[in-house]
Amino acid sequence: MKKILIFLIFFLPGSGFSQEWSPVGAEWYYDVSYAFSGDIDYHRVFCDSIVEISGTACKRINIDFLSCNAFYHEKIYTFEQNDAVMIYEPELDTFQTLYNFSAGAGDGWELLIVDENNITDTVLISVDSVDLVMINEMPLKRLFVTYTYNYFDFQYENTGMVIQKLGDLTFLANIDNKFYGGCDVQFIHSLRCYQDTEIGFYSTGHRDSCTYEFDWISTDNLMKDESVRLFPNPFTDELKIDADTSPIFYNIFDINGQMIRSGTENVLNLENLKPGLYIIQVFLDSKVYTSRIMKSSP
Repeated sequence: MKKILIFLIFFLPGSGFSQEWSPVGAEWYYDVSYAFSGDIDYHRVFCDSIVEISGTACKRINIDFLSCNAFYHEKIYTFEQNDAVMIYEPELDTFQTLYNFSAGAGDGWELLIVDENNITDTVLISVDSVDLVMINEMPLKRLFVTYTYNYFDFQYENTGMVIQKLGDLTFLANIDNKFYGGCDVQFIHSLRCYQDTEIGFYSTGHRDSCTYEFDWISTDNLMKDESVRLFPNPFTDELKIDADTSPIFYNIFDINGQMIRSGTENVLNLENLKPGLYIIQVFLDSKVYTSRIMKSSP
């Protein structure tokens, strides 16, 4: 293992480079959903220092949250190389590409991760489409990606929306834990707010505040917005997403907070879901819209 040196730095407002990845002081706020109870909390992720690894100055980002779904749950060390965000894998003592904002549709790259059993697994990140989005009058590249997990004994896919400076809107380093499906504790997901000295404060609109908390037995306070319409609701086999703009992508969670489906289609065939209550997130124009949906018996 390489020696890691930590340097705390101080900077003046307005310093740094345009669209810098994770300036010191950058903060992300995410949803935390708890299995079984249905309660919702929040967690703050932040960059606090510059760290030198093998002669490379890296941003130290404090995740420090053990959740069911996220592979990266401690501190991560990243740096920007051209238009790519590189992440350090300590078990392999190497830097790898986490996000590549110079990639176009059809491009892709591999990420190797080492689990607690010292097994090296492969995640293929492929770019489906690319565009620009304006956030606080700053044009940022946006990638719609598919993650293909080639784990030791199984393979599966999910999708994501990745924006410069923000990372994946589902989670900053949105690589699933391979034991995600068998976990029943807390899940971290859905960016609420981001801020740094360059872009200022930005809210995705997913929650009323960065520190919103929700008690399942209290009044329903999920966002309602006419920009996204879901029908019919309740549904039996098919749910339609009608949005003011496109493209979109969505995540569906069960009431325990476990993500059970994601995709980009506007007409969802959900005949295989069991009747009951679910939560859907629709990502649209760098905003996140959340609603309850109900599947009724045929």
